[in-house]
Amino acid sequence: MNELYRLQKISQYLKNPDYVGVNPREKGVSLEYIVQVEPNILIAVKLDSKNGYFYVATMHEISQLKLTPENSQRKITKKLTKDNK
Repeated sequence: MNELYRLQKISQYLKNPDYVGVNPREKGVSLEYIVQVEPNILIAVKLDSKNGYFYVATMHEISQLKLTPENSQRKITKKLTKDNK
């Protein structure tokens, strides 16, 4: 999957993530959206509190191993399903 394709789908990824979590190393309001596609994608969204808007800070691949609780420093709060989206 190429990068341009991923950028074109970013709004869809944010609307329908498989996981939502936070990175405990980040300060302030920061959310991580994870989409399980091949390869898995992590999109970090941060709040610019001074100017009052959210922005995509980064988008990159994340391994399946890092999504398992015993191997992750991330606080993944919920795996979304069709019932709770």
